[in-house]
This record gives sequence, structure tokens and C-alpha cells, in this order.
Amino acid sequence: GQLLATVAVTTTIPSGGGAEVIVDNGGAGTSSTGSWTSTTDRNNKQYGGDYLVAAGGTGSSYRWTPAIAAGSYELFAWWVADRKGTSNVPYTIAHNGTTSAVTGDQTGNSAQWVSLGVYDFNGSGSDYIDVTDANGKAMDDAVRLVEQVDTTPQVSTDVYYVHNDHLGTPQA
Repeated sequence: GQLLATVAVTTTIPSGGGAEVIVDNGGAGTSSTGSWTSTTDRNNKQYGGDYLVAAGGTGSSYRWTPAIAAGSYELFAWWVADRKGTSNVPYTIAHNGTTSAVTGDQTGNSAQWVSLGVYDFNGSGSDYIDVTDANGKAMDDAVRLVEQVDTTPQVSTDVYYVHNDHLGTPQA
């Protein structure tokens, strides 16, 4: 038969998003050393019911130990900013058998998720995030981990040929 047309059909299937875990201060998987004072913000900028403040230089630390599966996660922290606070609050991230140190500017970026980077976690329960008041006044409120997944959509293309059969009837 004679070729009448070529038809290409492309199908795109979007990929799903990754898991998200939020651990608020005082929640399961949290612990502290030193002196942390529970407080609330008059404009309700804290995540959840309260946030914690350490005065600075007291040796206080706060730890979140999230219950997550092994994988790559973007880590975020939430704090209530204080213009008299500390611009380089130290965070230590224990992930996949190593530690990374970053700082957060708690004089700004209030009441929002602030990225602290992307890390590979082993999901064994040994992964954690610490914040300390080693550099001055520090706030601790919540951390959020968002699993990084391949966001490339799956695309498939099927090609169909339309032609006449021996009777002249179009066939695919």
C-alpha cells in the first residue's frame, strides 16, 4: 500500500516530588544541652507554638535527629530573626558518616525556610543537625528536609504509519 501519513505521539509523564520531613523544636528526635529559653514572637513568626533562644557563649546546643530514609535531602532551617542576634550562628550537619559546618544569619531571614545546603544522609539514625550559641545569641525553631529526586519527566514517543491496504482502505 501507499504511505498516507506518519503520526508521532509524544507522551510526557511528570515525575513525583520527594519526601518532606519537618522536625520542630521539642518534637520527637530533638534534644538539647545547656540553657535554652522557650519564647514566642508577638507577630507569631515562630514555626509551631514556640522557639528557643540561647544567650550566647553558654555552650548550649540543640540537636534534631530526623527519622528519614537514606537519600539526598535539601536541608532548611526556620528561625525568628533578631536584629541584635548573631549573623553567623553555627550549624553542624552529620550526614553519611561525615560532618559539614555552615552558618546561618539570624539577624534576618525571619519566619521562612532558609536553605543550609544539600546533603546525602544514610538514614541509619546517626544523621543529625546541631545548632549552637558558640558565636553569640542563637535561635532554634525547626528544620525541614526535602528529598531530592530526579524531576526529569519521562517522555516516550510512538510513531504510527498510516497506509492503504490492498483495497485502498487506510490502515495504521
